Amino acid sequence: MSSMLLTSRQKKIIRLLKLNNSWMKGESLADILKVTVRTIRNDIRSMKNDNIILSSKNGYKLNDKCNLDKYFDSGTTPITPEERVSYILNKLLNSNKPIDMLDIADDIFVSDATLKKDLKKIRSLLNDYKLVLKKDLNMISIEGNEKNKRKLITDIIYNEANNNFLNINNNKSFLKDYNFNHIKTIIFDVLKSCNIYSNDYSVTSLAMHITISMERITNNCTLNIDEYSSFEYESYYEYGIAIKIVNELEKNYNIKFPPQEIYYITFLLMGKTTINYSTINMQNLGNFIEEYYIELVKKIIDKVDNYYHLKLNDEEFFIKFVIHIKNLLLRAKNGVYSRNPLNKSIKLEYPFIYDIAVYISNEIYNETKLKINDDEIGYIALYISVAIEKSKILSKKIKTAIICPRYYDMHLRIIDKLMNRYSDDIEITDVITSLGCLTDFSKVDLIISTLDPDENIKIPWIKIDPLLSNDNYIKIDQSIQKINEYKNKSIVGQAVKKCFDKELFSKNVYFKDEFETIRYMGNKVVCMGLVNEDFIESAIKREKLSSTAFGYNFAIPHALDMTAKRTVISVLIDDKPIKWGENYVQLVFLISVNKRDRNDFMKLYDSIISILSKEENVKLLVKSNNYEDFINYILQLLQAETSE
Repeated sequence: MSSMLLTSRQKKIIRLLKLNNSWMKGESLADILKVTVRTIRNDIRSMKNDNIILSSKNGYKLNDKCNLDKYFDSGTTPITPEERVSYILNKLLNSNKPIDMLDIADDIFVSDATLKKDLKKIRSLLNDYKLVLKKDLNMISIEGNEKNKRKLITDIIYNEANNNFLNINNNKSFLKDYNFNHIKTIIFDVLKSCNIYSNDYSVTSLAMHITISMERITNNCTLNIDEYSSFEYESYYEYGIAIKIVNELEKNYNIKFPPQEIYYITFLLMGKTTINYSTINMQNLGNFIEEYYIELVKKIIDKVDNYYHLKLNDEEFFIKFVIHIKNLLLRAKNGVYSRNPLNKSIKLEYPFIYDIAVYISNEIYNETKLKINDDEIGYIALYISVAIEKSKILSKKIKTAIICPRYYDMHLRIIDKLMNRYSDDIEITDVITSLGCLTDFSKVDLIISTLDPDENIKIPWIKIDPLLSNDNYIKIDQSIQKINEYKNKSIVGQAVKKCFDKELFSKNVYFKDEFETIRYMGNKVVCMGLVNEDFIESAIKREKLSSTAFGYNFAIPHALDMTAKRTVISVLIDDKPIKWGENYVQLVFLISVNKRDRNDFMKLYDSIISILSKEENVKLLVKSNNYEDFINYILQLLQAETSE
């Protein structure tokens, strides 16, 4: 029997048996479906040839060996509580009138008690979006601001796509009446014709918001015009682009956009697109960006320099960052943020840079009172990482002395070849003709020379041919690697001995949440006189900005300020996981940093995140029974990390 030959009631029987996942009496099936036991028996008998359902004295159950996909699309039937909540939300949000609770219960084959539990969860969820589940007798509906409803729809689509933008066009619940990919193409073409740049993620997000708007307009659910009347959208360049997009959409689809919907698209464009960077420089930046944003970014960059000794003064970076911050603040003012599918990997792979981004988000809040969410913090981190990579701020080049007779400009040819190949790795500090000309050996990490090595010199010495052979390059490569390994091991080893303290090690101490844990660990550091009492509140404030929990069961809380009298790491290891925001962790490092140690600590911090990002390493550290075990394990892991 094919799916086309199954009656509606037979499909319901199969779904009920799947939901029950065990033997079910015919009387129970008959009671739920409001039919006689005989009717149930006849329906099941007619499916007997396909052996879909097994029968016994215990009742009926599905045959596990039978593939049900060929009988009906089982994916459309909500099975779990989460699936039922999603199904009910879809029904309510796609209807412009109240829905009968009894009809919903029949559709998903649940009792009144189960449905009430699901509706309770929905009420709680709606509260986060300032929406209300209204109930009048058996009729239910979602009441509230249309903009908030669209935000909920956006989040549902994103979650159903498993946080993957590439899956958004597969959503048939909310993006069912219009061609998502075609709408996306229209947006791309219009932006290109207007010399406007936007990355693929932003255009996908724009297409999703605009497609949702079209679905809602078709359903007679439009935005409140009053919310868009106080801002002069029509005076902005993006309004002209919005008009062009709307004209193309109205030409291709039978739809009419009211003024407030065009204003909404204008706002979306202001937050997700930028003008062509090639047309802007520091001299004409004020023609494109208001002075307020330029001065705000200057102030933030100065604070980052003062706090981290990080100079973000590259002109190209500054221009792009000012434009990004302006768009970010426009989004934040309207409570619409850009999704960042890379955020988790950014946080894990570039922890120090992510922390700089958190610091910047806090400065933005101090200046504007606008809260920046984790996704947007991730985008700030991307900008910072590009700037750091470009300026090589984080790379410590190897100080190199060149010893070579100045014969027919041979030294110049050698320097030229070395810098072409090793400009990112070495800094040539001296070019001399003999060893006697080198006065300060403490400032040299490597000697490259056409002369034979001096046995009295302990600095790595590589003898090269005047024309630099392949064998020479291999030896230089190996020396650079060994020197960097030695430096990293030395820095990390010293930092471990300096930062960890037996008095700040705790095992199997449990608290209800991350804030109680931070207070306990912070109090120990305060009692040792290593930090001021405001350290604890600063660490809690940092935690509230963005969770310091990472994957694989660990968290690294720390304060916003580097005001510790000595850089220390307080350690807590629990055999059983403790709650940390939306996660559970077994390993906690509470970090307090002295400003003088920030450069060396940055290496240790990145190394710690790197080793803890491997689940087996966390499990090894959690096995520590005491402080001595822990130190042995952490040194072993850190040394292995710096050798890779």
